[in-house]
Amino acid sequence: MEPHWVNARERLPEDGREVYVLVASCVGDDIEYARARRSNARWIFVAKPLYAETVAWIEPCDISLSDDELSRIPKDEIRFWLSASR
Repeated sequence: MEPHWVNARERLPEDGREVYVLVASCVGDDIEYARARRSNARWIFVAKPLYAETVAWIEPCDISLSDDELSRIPKDEIRFWLSASR
């Protein structure tokens, strides 16, 4: 299975599974990648990201990618539903 982004508002990874996530600034003008896992309906980050909105996560979960490799995975289907636009 090719790595692909999954919208975090549509489906979440199983609790406890560490995944790559795409986080965005509240106005959606900047993004970064981070590692996180779900626990009790919230995201627990390996290292605190600069931005607060978790937009999507990578499937399959058991892969290791650099930020450059993550940036090359198409983001066409990601919906940026951010706090400022709700």
